[in-house]
Amino acid sequence: MPTVRVVQISDTHLGSTRETAMRPEDGLEATVRGIVPLRPDVLLLTGDITDGGQPEAYRDAAALLQPLQVPVLAVAGNHDDPDLVRSFFGGESELYVDVWRILTVDTYVPGEIHGAVDVPALLRRLGPEIGQPTLIALHHPPISPSSNPWFQLTDGAELVAALAERSDVKLVVGGHLHDVFRMVCGGVTYACAPSTWYSLDHVGDAWKPDDGPTGALRIDLFPDGRFELGLVPRALPSPDVTTQLVRPAGRRAEDAAQRLFDRYVMLHWTAASKATRGDDTLWRATLDARGGDLEIMNHPTRAHAIDAIIELLLDVPGDRVFLGIDIPLGFPEGFATRLSQGSAANWRAVWAAIADEVVDSATNENNRFHAADRLNVRAGTSPGPFWGAPLDFVSASLPVGRPSTFFGLMEQRLVERRLAARGHQVGSAWQMVGRGSTASEALLGIPALRRLSDHPTLGRRIRVWPFDTGCDPEPSRLGAGTVVVAQVAPELFDVDVDAHSLREVALVSGACTHLSDLDRAGTLGPLFVPDITVDEMRTIEREEGWILGA
Repeated sequence: MPTVRVVQISDTHLGSTRETAMRPEDGLEATVRGIVPLRPDVLLLTGDITDGGQPEAYRDAAALLQPLQVPVLAVAGNHDDPDLVRSFFGGESELYVDVWRILTVDTYVPGEIHGAVDVPALLRRLGPEIGQPTLIALHHPPISPSSNPWFQLTDGAELVAALAERSDVKLVVGGHLHDVFRMVCGGVTYACAPSTWYSLDHVGDAWKPDDGPTGALRIDLFPDGRFELGLVPRALPSPDVTTQLVRPAGRRAEDAAQRLFDRYVMLHWTAASKATRGDDTLWRATLDARGGDLEIMNHPTRAHAIDAIIELLLDVPGDRVFLGIDIPLGFPEGFATRLSQGSAANWRAVWAAIADEVVDSATNENNRFHAADRLNVRAGTSPGPFWGAPLDFVSASLPVGRPSTFFGLMEQRLVERRLAARGHQVGSAWQMVGRGSTASEALLGIPALRRLSDHPTLGRRIRVWPFDTGCDPEPSRLGAGTVVVAQVAPELFDVDVDAHSLREVALVSGACTHLSDLDRAGTLGPLFVPDITVDEMRTIEREEGWILGA
């Protein structure tokens, strides 16, 4: 059971005279009716309580919320009168409940629709880290799926960067978008509650009303710093209905023509130690969804491939690009904790440690076995977990054969265990050489991908699924220019491996075509939402990653 149950209500817009299918007052009343059985401990009101700052509308809101009988933290939205918000709902901006701290942040800008935040002032409020899990609530979310200035938070990127440096802020929730939204960035989860009145669909800088979720957001806070999010629909008949994660239901039929991506890139990676072309080398397919042009390229080196991808992405700054690669982007749960040495125990810690140890030259000469040896030592698990040293590599930490123990670590990630249970052949996540090995490719691929995320121009566009995006069926929802990187195993798709004399060419080109076909049909989104439990989803989003479509 959670220590604290918080419910977030946003964008009620009471007092509006616009003609809609439901009056805003009825929407709030139906939402409260659904919340009451959940018996929340705290209510967050995250702005646009009224449509025009009318005193009588605030009075109606207070009356409709009365059945909840819980402490309220409220912030003003762009439609509100901040003084009246404080008058009717109190001026408290901080609440301590059990081990959790809940802060509200004012983003109201007089006379404007967009929001602004004073990042230094917020950091002063947060103070030094003392290990207390913290929830921040505001009206304008720091990360927005819309590129329209009305739906932006000035200095939002600065806020996201600042919070990524802290381990105490676990969750930031907002409103304003009239759309459910969830993304993990820098170890912090950013979520957006629906409106109690009507939903909006955001595409680029445009938006339109749709039939998306309405209601409230349930936030269950646990004593160990974990949390769970759930949608509370209007007129909820039973609390059991709220057990699903907050995620959009997938692309609706009428929106099927609106693709998630404009361009698809698929890489068949290699751990070769010299520049080479031909069979079982580094191949790239690039498909432009709009014109149907398919380009196949055989790169002699890993550096050459990444240089070419950087050039491609710089040439199409507004394209939403899917970048698939056939290597693991994470390792079994627990490895990050062993490597993190007191810092955040997540995928970023693993990527940083690998990048610290790997040297990969422009001609493919590399030190991957020495790097694996060093990682084993750093993890305190030698000999292992990495194994499969060549016979001429002498080391007590990197064994030639499979070690007798992995010191509590699993030999495969959850996704490989699921595939094995369905009859697929899977190898050890730690195996460096031999049939089914993937560790060498991962150790050389992850630093290469870091070149993209660290690039001074491209870095802000790169989102690694599911780490940065969460398990969101619309991972490109940040809009124009977003690049989503994901692990893909083309063998899991309906790809004709005999379509080309070289199997790797058939796989990368077939994967691009298959993903584009799914996207055109409006059925690509569900592949980004694995059928797993809430706890398993936390694990793959924090550390292990997943294979698209597995």
